[in-house]
Amino acid sequence: MLLRTAGPRFPAKRSFCPLCILLCLFTPGLWACRAGRDASPDALPSAHVAAVSRVLIPADGGQTIRMPRLMGDAHALWSPLNARERAVALDLPALNAEERLAVWLPHTEENVMRRYLGRLTEARRGTTDHVLRRAALYMPVVLEGVRRQGLPQELACLPLVESAFEPGCVSSAGAAGLWQLMPQTAREFGLRVDRVTDERFDVEKSTAAATLYLAYLYDLFHDWPLALAAYNSGEGTMRRALRRYGNTSLAEVMRQCRADDADKRVLQEETLRYVPQFAAAVLIMSKNHELGLGGAPLLPETRAARSPSRSSGRAAPEQRRLAMQGSYDALPPASAAPPPMSRLP
Repeated sequence: MLLRTAGPRFPAKRSFCPLCILLCLFTPGLWACRAGRDASPDALPSAHVAAVSRVLIPADGGQTIRMPRLMGDAHALWSPLNARERAVALDLPALNAEERLAVWLPHTEENVMRRYLGRLTEARRGTTDHVLRRAALYMPVVLEGVRRQGLPQELACLPLVESAFEPGCVSSAGAAGLWQLMPQTAREFGLRVDRVTDERFDVEKSTAAATLYLAYLYDLFHDWPLALAAYNSGEGTMRRALRRYGNTSLAEVMRQCRADDADKRVLQEETLRYVPQFAAAVLIMSKNHELGLGGAPLLPETRAARSPSRSSGRAAPEQRRLAMQGSYDALPPASAAPPPMSRLP
């Protein structure tokens, strides 16, 4: 028979064994060591933001490095516009730029391009001048790579938008190098990306891979504005946008996308402003001397456009408003389609 005494209850006094404390401290470490031994040696880390100024890369493989401070140049030049940034009042015909802009820029996006141009030539003029001096170091290699693939030479301006011509640039999504290639895309187009070597940081090799990818995108969409937007969003996303909005014109896709509900938009804002940014980059790099930026012109003058051969199956430039100097029929056959991917986080 158990007797219970009335009265207040007090918690039993607990004593801690020093050995128990040591076991508690060291057990997690032992499990971590065991997990490390059991993990596959080929397992690769995923990208994640470690701090405001540091990103561990890449997604699905490669080296883990600190993001260079110069990544800030790309952000300063191409971050979203704010209400205070106005369109620059430049006489574009006087700059002889109307042909190049009509080639790449949807007519509905000229004001966006002019606003970015205002940032490049006024609000961020010092940064632009600094970036263009850096671009001069890499433009010979980039131009040669673009020409080797028979692509329009304006595409040599794309690294200005992607990385501000900083070969060590790394994005929070794991894109890296001058052309900001994702690991999977880089591997699909011939680069080595693993724990030992990441060839996205090699200017010449990454240029070869990026131009192959651009040629593939053009063969896929048969339109350079669409191919450029797909370079940013991924070809799978662009295909979904074309299916949803039922158009083959980037201008119309962008118009309908902006009119769509924000939570239903297929293309994100980064992609919507990407081609106007590229058009501003082409103008800055082809007319930098007239604008007082970066010394000698970085992009050669436009040559007469070459029409593609009829056997190529590509639409004539005048039919697609793409009267550019690149050689369309010189493009290599498209490689096997990589799985749909997106560069957006």
